[in-house]
Amino acid sequence: MDPTIEPTPSPTTPPVPTTPPVAAGPQVWDTPPTPPSASSSGRTPSAILAAILSFFVPGLGQIYAGRVWRGVIVAIPQMVVLAILAYEYGQGKGSIAGFLFQYAFAAGVTNVILLVYRALAVIDAYVLARRAGGGRVFGRPGPATVGLGVVILSLLLVLDVGAHGLAALDSFATYNSSTAVFHGCDNLDPSLPVPAECISALVTPTNGLPTLPAGTSTPGTSATPTAAGATATPSGSLGPTGTPGPTGTPSPSVTPMPPGTPDWAADGRLNILLVGSDAGPGRVGARADATHVASVDIATGRSVLFSLPRYLQYPPLPPEDAGLWPCGCFSGYVGSPAGGPYLNAIYTWATDHPNDFPGGADRGWRAYQGTVETLLGLKMDFIVIVDLNGFAQAIDAIGGINIYVPEPVYDTAYVNEFNNRELIDIHAGWQHMDGHVALMYVRSRHQDGDIERLARQQNFLRALQDQMAACGVNLLPKLPALLDAVQKLVQTNIPFDQVPALIDLLDRTKKPAREEFTSDNGFREDLTIPGMVQLFQATVQADLAGGGGSGGGDDTPDPTPPPQLPNSC
Repeated sequence: MDPTIEPTPSPTTPPVPTTPPVAAGPQVWDTPPTPPSASSSGRTPSAILAAILSFFVPGLGQIYAGRVWRGVIVAIPQMVVLAILAYEYGQGKGSIAGFLFQYAFAAGVTNVILLVYRALAVIDAYVLARRAGGGRVFGRPGPATVGLGVVILSLLLVLDVGAHGLAALDSFATYNSSTAVFHGCDNLDPSLPVPAECISALVTPTNGLPTLPAGTSTPGTSATPTAAGATATPSGSLGPTGTPGPTGTPSPSVTPMPPGTPDWAADGRLNILLVGSDAGPGRVGARADATHVASVDIATGRSVLFSLPRYLQYPPLPPEDAGLWPCGCFSGYVGSPAGGPYLNAIYTWATDHPNDFPGGADRGWRAYQGTVETLLGLKMDFIVIVDLNGFAQAIDAIGGINIYVPEPVYDTAYVNEFNNRELIDIHAGWQHMDGHVALMYVRSRHQDGDIERLARQQNFLRALQDQMAACGVNLLPKLPALLDAVQKLVQTNIPFDQVPALIDLLDRTKKPAREEFTSDNGFREDLTIPGMVQLFQATVQADLAGGGGSGGGDDTPDPTPPPQLPNSC
């Protein structure tokens, strides 16, 4: 065949197609399809932005990445927690503070769970958005900056661990400190009287008698004790009757309480005995250096603060102790260099005479509380004893206190909590005091006397109430440090489960009217003077009925503090 002649293909033989050569580099079909969440402009979700969104609101990052239902499901746990807190906050600042106090341990556990939950939500949002963005971290064309994305993601996780980890530690610390200060009815402080709340809670169904912890006793159930050995009663004096509510005295109106109300609120009032004890270096035993009674109308929040001088003589004893002396009043230490028959000496005397006073380890404060009840005609619901030489730590724990000082304080003979002499020079006007200065303010008396010191103590208590109420939930971060200080200096028989209700009541309590039982207001030191105990009781009833107090009422505001005053919240 002639090689120049091209053969004609057979009609039955199909032509064989040739395969084009493969070009180097990515081809069109290698490009991943546009994800559903990409915008019309071609932008894809940013993995970092999704992680940040779920850091602040778990589930929001998932929704941003196009997984709406997944985001809704992820958001539910945090929404539930926020709804609970919002409800409690809606009940008042005191309600949420009491809620977090009562459930401090549960709050700690919840924060641990939230730590893990939010970390997983952040990681999940990051992974979803990165997948939707075709592996891109920042959701825009260009090389994936994986390293920077990992750094930012790690930072978010560290912030999550730090926030919830610290909150969990604070919650556990609050729980440990609060249970060291406030006990359950089955774990009472044996040195304090048993409150009515615990007496009713510990009644057994078999015999109807309270089952009390060892070392405690039920007030008013002991037999009349035998007379004590020492005692001279002023001749010709008439013993105090100790009868509450003299005839003709107006009784304060009380709002009826609904069923299920705690025992302490059943009569519509809360009465707390506040005692400042000055046990410290160079002193023998504890003395009730400051005695105040706070009485609050539960329905209205109106309150009265009664202050009793420590030098009141021959105070009337409660019925269970009245047989110790013929006058029915405290007559210990008469003619003794250790002091005299003063109100603040009852605790030490009762503690040192176990055969004369009923009760076990609680006989000292039980006798003291019973005496105050008899003198004022008021039943105490709880007692709080504060070591005045340690309360400076508590004031420091809340950042100090802002207080208006009406009169300057200058004392050259003051002995501080370390048993050293120290000059006190506190100017009149608004002052920000740390714990040490506040202690000097409430204890100093050499420049004037006990009457002026009582007024300063009342002024301090009012300022403390104002600050606690004003700070509200802002005090929560300081609560562990505050409780840690308080557990070293406070004794109380307030049951743990009643604290939230008391915190809520404190939030609603108005600035108290003040009553000072001093000679400046017509009261005498010698309580055996005929009619003197009745005068105390009549004054109490008049103040509770709305008659105000000798030291001012809740309608007497302090001057406006200057703007440069430190914010203790």
